[in-house]
Amino acid sequence: MAEAMKAMLDQLMGKDRDLDPSERRERKWDDDDICPYFLVNFCPHDLFGNTKSDLGPCSKDHDEKLIEEFRKEPEKIQVRTEKRYLRHLQDLIRVVDNRVKRGEERLNLVSETPNAGPYAAELNKKNEAIRELQTEMETLGEEGKIDEVNELMEKLEALKTEKEAVELKNKHSGFSNEAASAMKMCEICGIWKSENPEDARAKNHFVGKQHVGYGKIRDTIKEIEEKHVEFDKKTTSTRGG
Repeated sequence: MAEAMKAMLDQLMGKDRDLDPSERRERKWDDDDICPYFLVNFCPHDLFGNTKSDLGPCSKDHDEKLIEEFRKEPEKIQVRTEKRYLRHLQDLIRVVDNRVKRGEERLNLVSETPNAGPYAAELNKKNEAIRELQTEMETLGEEGKIDEVNELMEKLEALKTEKEAVELKNKHSGFSNEAASAMKMCEICGIWKSENPEDARAKNHFVGKQHVGYGKIRDTIKEIEEKHVEFDKKTTSTRGG
């Protein structure tokens, strides 16, 4: 807790905050310990505190006094820094998009495959064991070995009971066919959400930190990409002229 608090103070006030003013160095926007993402727009580390997407405290300082200094730089310098920022945001979104893709594949598997879900493999093993036992019992019955059939009958009932227990776990795992039809992974933030409009959690989802944060990242990516298209056009036109 103490380390987290120290990191937060370092980020907000600088690592030399406790030094005498005469001992403090003059800070520049492109110093190694200054967060360039914060200067461009916002730092992703500030978006997801205390959520599953929490990135932890930023290792660099967020100095608001340097924002104006950064914006006085020539446009090409700002664009170069923005491109680094853009790649970082795109990497974050790529992780979410991959999660959404895997989630959709999982939902499709659940909706198309009987007994699909996290216990599917275990269920398949139980079903296979039951079929093998039934086949063996039929063979023994044809041979008139009634005592052996009765012994296997007890094993069969035990297997069926075990199968029912696994089916119950599968049903309540959140990925039964019924649950799959009521759930969807949000394409913005990659979190499972209810498709039921009356579900209070579904309404709260859209104002949650993760949904709002990833929505902000996606919007910022689009804005920067559009800005850089215009910058490239202007640069090409200037060279051509």
